[in-house]
Amino acid sequence: MKKKISQIKYFFLIVFPVFLYSQDADFQNWCNLEFNYKPIKKIEIGFTSSARYTNDHSLLSRYFFDFNIRRKHNQFISYSVGYRRIYDRSVRPLETDKKHRLYCDAYYKNKINKTIKYSLRFRLQGQTDSDFSFNQNVKNKFRQKIKFIYDLKDSNLDFYSSLETFLFVYESNKNIDQVFEKIRYQIGIVKPLIKNLDLNVSFLIQQNIDESSVFYVMRPKLTYSF
Repeated sequence: MKKKISQIKYFFLIVFPVFLYSQDADFQNWCNLEFNYKPIKKIEIGFTSSARYTNDHSLLSRYFFDFNIRRKHNQFISYSVGYRRIYDRSVRPLETDKKHRLYCDAYYKNKINKTIKYSLRFRLQGQTDSDFSFNQNVKNKFRQKIKFIYDLKDSNLDFYSSLETFLFVYESNKNIDQVFEKIRYQIGIVKPLIKNLDLNVSFLIQQNIDESSVFYVMRPKLTYSF
């Protein structure tokens, strides 16, 4: 019993802040489809398409396509680089703003015990509007994410919770007064459906510190690995 209580504490520290916010915020839906392919040992190629609906699911606010390559250094550390093409309608619903994002990640993962694993991800990303010209608005951010995974062996499910922070590094069109941009809290489950196909369903809360706003997200994702 003491062991079970100790395990639950790791998740309580991450999940508890999710319940501290008002229920008046916008409820969104982020739908994702992901493909992963391992052409050779220690190398994985990923492709993701995503559509984000805001205003209580009624408005397609943003969709994007993401391509990344990840290399496993050892059983604990891996790296990746990626590119994301973003089509953004959040500012002007009748028009689409096209954006480019480049990012690089460093991952560290390990086990707390036989049941609980954790991972750390450090991401540096740069985003430009319209094209790669540096005359356009440039946004550079640093993202840090910690994730706990609880293996529910009896039910063939993985439960997880995570906390992610976004920090401004540089933005060309304004002076940065607030370094912390936003925080994301997330809880979810992963369930294998058939061979190589997983269903991931999660609930996310995003607190925008620079805008003093909060919204909720239901985030379903299908992942196929081959």
